[in-house]
Amino acid sequence: MFTKTLLIDNYDSFTYNLYSFLSDVNGCPPTVVRNDVDWCAIDLAEFDNIVISPGPGRPAIERDFGISSRAILQGGLPTLGVCLGHQGLCQLFGAHVVLAPEPRHGRNSEIFHDQRELFAGLPSPLSVVRYHSLAVEDLPAELEATAWTSDGVLMGVRHRLRPLWGLQFHPESVCTDHGHELLANFRDLTPTHRKGSVPKPRRRRRTLSPYVVETRRIDRRVDPQMVYERLFADGPDSFWLDGSSAVESDARFTIMGDASGPRAEYVTYDVTDGTVLVHRSGVPADKRRVRFFDYLDEQLRIRAVPRSPDLPFSFNLGYVGYLGYELKAEADGSAQHSADTPDAALVFADRAVVIDHVDGSCYLLALSEQAHEPGTRDWMRRTARVINLMPVTTDDALPARPLIRSAADPRMTLRHNRETYLDKIRTCLENIRVGETYEVCLTNHAQIDVDIDPVETFAYLRSITPVPYAALLRFEAADILSASPERFLRVGADRVVESKPIKGTRPRGATAATDDALRQDLLTSEKDRAENLMIVDLVRNDLSRVCTPGSVHVPRLFDVETYAPVHQLVSTVRGTLRSDATAVECVRACFPGGSMTGAPKLRTMEIIDRLEEGPRGVYSGALGWLSINGTADLSIVIRTMVSRRGTVSFGIGGAIVALSDPDEEFIETLVKAAAMRRALTISAGRSPALAHHVGPPTLSDTIDRAGRLSRAEVGGVEVWVRPGMPAPQANAELVLAEALADISRITAPVVVDLCTGSGAIALAIAHARADAGVHAVDVDPAALNVARRNIERQIRLGGSPIVLHEAAVTAPNLLSGLDGTADLVLARPPCIPDDNEFPLQRSEYHRGALVGGTEGLKLARQTIVAAARLLHAGGNLVVEHRPDRYTTVLALLDENKCFANVATYFDHAGEAIYTTCARTSMPPQHTEVGPEPNPCTHPGAKSRSENSRGRRPATGSRS
Repeated sequence: MFTKTLLIDNYDSFTYNLYSFLSDVNGCPPTVVRNDVDWCAIDLAEFDNIVISPGPGRPAIERDFGISSRAILQGGLPTLGVCLGHQGLCQLFGAHVVLAPEPRHGRNSEIFHDQRELFAGLPSPLSVVRYHSLAVEDLPAELEATAWTSDGVLMGVRHRLRPLWGLQFHPESVCTDHGHELLANFRDLTPTHRKGSVPKPRRRRRTLSPYVVETRRIDRRVDPQMVYERLFADGPDSFWLDGSSAVESDARFTIMGDASGPRAEYVTYDVTDGTVLVHRSGVPADKRRVRFFDYLDEQLRIRAVPRSPDLPFSFNLGYVGYLGYELKAEADGSAQHSADTPDAALVFADRAVVIDHVDGSCYLLALSEQAHEPGTRDWMRRTARVINLMPVTTDDALPARPLIRSAADPRMTLRHNRETYLDKIRTCLENIRVGETYEVCLTNHAQIDVDIDPVETFAYLRSITPVPYAALLRFEAADILSASPERFLRVGADRVVESKPIKGTRPRGATAATDDALRQDLLTSEKDRAENLMIVDLVRNDLSRVCTPGSVHVPRLFDVETYAPVHQLVSTVRGTLRSDATAVECVRACFPGGSMTGAPKLRTMEIIDRLEEGPRGVYSGALGWLSINGTADLSIVIRTMVSRRGTVSFGIGGAIVALSDPDEEFIETLVKAAAMRRALTISAGRSPALAHHVGPPTLSDTIDRAGRLSRAEVGGVEVWVRPGMPAPQANAELVLAEALADISRITAPVVVDLCTGSGAIALAIAHARADAGVHAVDVDPAALNVARRNIERQIRLGGSPIVLHEAAVTAPNLLSGLDGTADLVLARPPCIPDDNEFPLQRSEYHRGALVGGTEGLKLARQTIVAAARLLHAGGNLVVEHRPDRYTTVLALLDENKCFANVATYFDHAGEAIYTTCARTSMPPQHTEVGPEPNPCTHPGAKSRSENSRGRRPATGSRS
């Protein structure tokens, strides 16, 4: 006995989760049709009941609900409407669909129910997941409420005379309790069932090609960068998929190669004209008009080989490269924008080197038409000789961060500046409010005009952000440098498919206690869990399209994975690929990754196309390999730079949900750019400044220097952002946000000096000894106002290490967000010159933070001296404030009063900032606080007369 369901898909991203559940409870898979098919073409005699899926929009709009209305009114079968289906059912009988009291997306609620029919045998209250911005009110007499929330929002209905039921919540969500039982109750409410056996999908027979993969193992632990540089860096269209972080078992392997082999190809695709170009050495490009996924599937089929049983990894040669975001046009999306890079670019690798970072061995792989081909033997012999001549490494520790070269300061431009991006976030929130989408993964595009050395920059990138899916592609179209931590899809030899979406991030803490507090905050955050759950349910849906019904499951939900710089909220979704499906079909069903679109995927991608006003290109796509043995492993393209023709670009973004704050979301995009901006300093010499910020480098430049200072016994950095600059005053918040992210990279305890109030922030970071004491400091209450928004998310961590004199701060826990990154936080108002020496009126500053010339210098000096006593670093820490020159010099003095200064310079109009810093090692003995330094005692210091003319000091001056 089995029950056959007609499942109407309202273009939702959770429909196939219903499909999976219904397959389980019915004994056979349902038939899925979309809401825009011809209703008259459906033979209802083939079905026992109907389920109408969730979806975006409103039931009154034809595009949104389509044939679902006719199914309810004319179907004559037991019918269950879920979410949008529920709203449509109610509206068709006279109820009103209105805005809900608040949008509820990916969030659990307890509902109460009548314990009959659909809810028979289920507990009340029942924990369910809700995805809706609209709700039903004013039920007509023929409809009866069956479930509701504690605040009276309708969660379920039944028709009093017809076999019609509706559920506002989502029984198919992985976090809804008793979802299977509820759908089983619906099955039991269906009077007719069918006898006989259910047809099973026919297994697709793989016809093996005449090729064989020859392998050779070399027991020698070598440096991956050296292997790449010696063997492939100068070859055509080379690749380096780096697994040296060894965070996961499958991330222990590094794969390298190029397109120089006799059977190698470099393949590109253009969505606009549907053209595949196949480039082979020495012959003209072969041009084919074919859909790319179809081409890729065919080529893997005709070159198919069995997996080599003696290899500890799945990769047996095949296609290596990227699939760009605009390839969505071949996966149910639309082609709205055209990228300036190919929409897909892959090398067919017929030869490769694989490094096992666990057992310290190397494997050579080569594709041959017969065993022991002479050309293959020669290549393996030459390659083995090169590897055996390399020095043996003792471990896979990444190299130390290289020194920064001096260069001109590059500028970074954003496709959408701050105000424009904030407007787009607000548009996303409005779309969420009216039910068009649950979550929008909105992104921005950054571009820097700079030439880089791709290999050197990638080596630096992987050293500062070790991740399991780092990659370097040096293709004809562009150089791709990726530090992605996120797995898009893996298809194993056992046909188990896995995806690991990431949503939710926290910085690491400096101590075990604070690190655990940050981890727990991420684990329990309602907003982060909601973001993660929405994508988990979406990925389950995508995998259910190609996996065996009932096999898709979530072995790890809301798991915190810890990397060197951050904690991340990661979930794992797995399923078993159907016998008639291939790895390419699985990629097509899931592309682009839901963590880069939002949900429902198709409607949300339409919103993204309108808002972003340009292509994403490589960003947001997938990068990795698809092997000729039927396996695959691809990452999500995030934290990735694209370098071509003297320009470096990358995408930055975040998930916008109903709980999002626009300012915080914009700040988060800048924080996410930090690693790439730091990596670019290897070629550009300095971190880039935002082009829509007038003035020299941003905080990231200085914080990057602070990171390099961290190995010295003492280091100091100070940055000021002042009002009066053309950039918006909220830059102060951006500075603090970047600081919170970047100072977490300094691996030793730090002292943070926040100079706030009046829209200005000064940040001083210094190395502190572990045994440093904590001293009280006077702080003005108004000085903390500007910091509130950026760290309010972390306020609840508690355990602040801050001690403030006589409770001078009215809300000291505002600074607890720095817990884990600082041993002590010192806060004070800025040093503001006298009225006649300052271009702005006092009224433009926060009340209580108005400290003029002499008093300002006195207060600043008290604060810095307190910090000096904390350092126990053998020197004095003195601030010199020159109100007539708008200059503050922060200097660390040793016994001989000779230590490099850290200076911040303003021009007279307050429209420019320039910061210099330097480092030295100092003996640990302590000396008394002395007088202000004489600039003449600092070899690198400018004279007062030079500074008074507002001239900029040279970059990176040293003592």
